Amino acid sequence: MKNGDIILVHNNASVSKEQVEIIGSVDGGIVAAKWAPDETVLAICTGNAKFLLMSQNFETISEIPLLESDINISNHVSVGWGRSETQFQGKRSKTAPRDPTIPEKIDKGLLSHLDDKLTRISWREDGAFVSLSRIDVETRRIIRVFSRNGALDSVSQPVDYLESLLAWKPSGSVIASIQRKPEELDVIFFERNGLRHGEFSLKLLLSNEEPILDIQWNSDSSLLSILVSNKIQLWYMSNYHWHLKYEIKFKSSKSISIKWHPEIPLMLSLINDGNLLLYHFTWIIISSPLNLSYDYGTVAVIDGGNYRFEFDRFDFILDNLRLTPFKIANVPPPLSFRDIKLSRIPTSISISKDSNCILSLAENIVEIIHWPLNIDSAAFPEITNKLDLTELVDDAYYPRQILYLEDNIFCILFDVCNKSDILFFLFNSYKEVKLLNNISFEPKIALIDLGLYEKSIVAESIEGKVFNLSLEKDYKISNILLFSLPLLCCYMKSTLYLENKIIFFLSDSGKLFANDQLISTNCTSFICSKEYLVFTTTSHLVKFVKLTSKIDDFIIPSDNVTNIEVRFIEKGSKIISIIPSITALIFQMP
Repeated sequence: MKNGDIILVHNNASVSKEQVEIIGSVDGGIVAAKWAPDETVLAICTGNAKFLLMSQNFETISEIPLLESDINISNHVSVGWGRSETQFQGKRSKTAPRDPTIPEKIDKGLLSHLDDKLTRISWREDGAFVSLSRIDVETRRIIRVFSRNGALDSVSQPVDYLESLLAWKPSGSVIASIQRKPEELDVIFFERNGLRHGEFSLKLLLSNEEPILDIQWNSDSSLLSILVSNKIQLWYMSNYHWHLKYEIKFKSSKSISIKWHPEIPLMLSLINDGNLLLYHFTWIIISSPLNLSYDYGTVAVIDGGNYRFEFDRFDFILDNLRLTPFKIANVPPPLSFRDIKLSRIPTSISISKDSNCILSLAENIVEIIHWPLNIDSAAFPEITNKLDLTELVDDAYYPRQILYLEDNIFCILFDVCNKSDILFFLFNSYKEVKLLNNISFEPKIALIDLGLYEKSIVAESIEGKVFNLSLEKDYKISNILLFSLPLLCCYMKSTLYLENKIIFFLSDSGKLFANDQLISTNCTSFICSKEYLVFTTTSHLVKFVKLTSKIDDFIIPSDNVTNIEVRFIEKGSKIISIIPSITALIFQMP
């Protein structure tokens, strides 16, 4: 409590034991407290500038005074890794070399005008170290790092306009915080030794006067969530660039709080206006369907944060949807062959078989992108139509996934209360959209993907049941239960081999299924062509499996790399696309 009382609440109090018990008091009051991840050590910062570490029985392990002289414990020296001063400039460079260990400007640690004056504590995931962000003598905010036994390990270098939010990455590499300059708003990172180690900007997305309420990492360190007054942003780093992958907006900004699941990395709990919401995310690859006549290998990357880079003295900003046909150009993200600015950060993207039409779904708005792509053309994509679905669906419908079928027909997966609805639409060039038909499922549908025949899709329920839905000539929906999976899978792709329907599924735990038969337990990604299944494993191998008419006849190669069907790949590589016409397999490196 703020007055210094430590209160213990018993879940199952007996008659002889009170449910709420005051077990002690701390002099100076408590301004911040947090348990270690293993809940065996409690860190407390007091109002009289002391840092306490207590055991789970509330016995004092260490008591450390927080002194102004602590700032002298770390003698920070940056050698400028990654900065332009340490890069080769060429013999014609007109800029005089500068000592990279001497910064251009030395920060004094000035306070942000929106600093909430709070003290924050964040533990490293293994509980070996704990960080404390606190204002010292009302002039400078300092991040101190202590060991588990209370020894002061380091103090952060002075950073102007540093705010109180603190989040130690579970992998232990960096500590995230917020820096609010007069015209900039950045997420910045510190190493354990107190040195700055990178940042990314939020100024293109958030107002410089908008307070940030919370920042949190998910359990596997892949996502960083940023909570502001009316939305949550999910950021992901790949190839040294931070991508804004998802944004959740709220109609009400009352009592918003978030918490990542400690064991399920992509599950987020959210409390908003008295409601508890659970979001379970999954990673998918946005690529064009395999079509031998148009196998451009088109891949789309969502990045709501945009991307600014300099080239030959010009400043470029890439927009929030990046498109690359790998048959034409091998351009890795965050760069791309083409990019286009969407009005909203998309929830879902779908690409047509010929890559000429791309659909973007965000908040009941469908943006239709026309891209006359061919091997000899450098055409640019453009938004030709914007469809508003609010007049066709109720406000309670939450759109989650979109699929382009063919002939201007698309479907959208909606969540509504405890069920899911799949709605089929037809659009024309006059910005008109017509609802063709719909079908409801209870329990909910987890994901949908293109089916094996024209105007058909495959849907998987949260119980693992797999359905094939076909849109008939009169727009009636044919619904067939194909089989049931033993567990929920997060990614699926269909293929047709010798008139035999095969649907491949991948679970979060790495189990790969062909229909309902398990064929691998250590898969990390896969793709299927007309004749082959290709998948990567946790052993950093890629395996090629020849399809047969019967799944029982699949020959899954062993890990012996002397086999022609097995090859080594870089650790963490995942399959992105396949281009049969040029015998190309596209990987994304970690």
